[in-house]
Amino acid sequence: MTDALAVGRAIEAAYDRAWAAADVGDLLGCLTPDVLLVSPRGDVARGHDEVRAVFEGLFAGWAAGTVHTSTVLRVEPVADDVLVLDGAARLTGVGPDGPGVDADGVVEHGYTEVLVRRGDRWLIGHVRAYGLPR
Repeated sequence: MTDALAVGRAIEAAYDRAWAAADVGDLLGCLTPDVLLVSPRGDVARGHDEVRAVFEGLFAGWAAGTVHTSTVLRVEPVADDVLVLDGAARLTGVGPDGPGVDADGVVEHGYTEVLVRRGDRWLIGHVRAYGLPR
């Protein structure tokens, strides 16, 4: 039986490490090739090519030098190879041009992910972030 919480924490830790290094390749390594990403502002990117462009744009702009910290709130199995994860993200070191940034350079939002097992690895197949003002 899969330890859903351990799986969720492991993939979120890998994502946070890749973000801290601004390593787009490692970020994509956490995602399925056909990933769907919905940003906290409702922007949509599908697949590695579109998501790569999103990450590259973020790290070339307001997200440069930021730290992304994920908190896993709950993980529920849907099937043997599918988990749904709810979490909260906190970005620190955000410049004044960042979306939803507070006076301390912090952006916080919630998210829900669908995690899927591909072979012996768990990957993020869908990300739906929410909670930022438009």
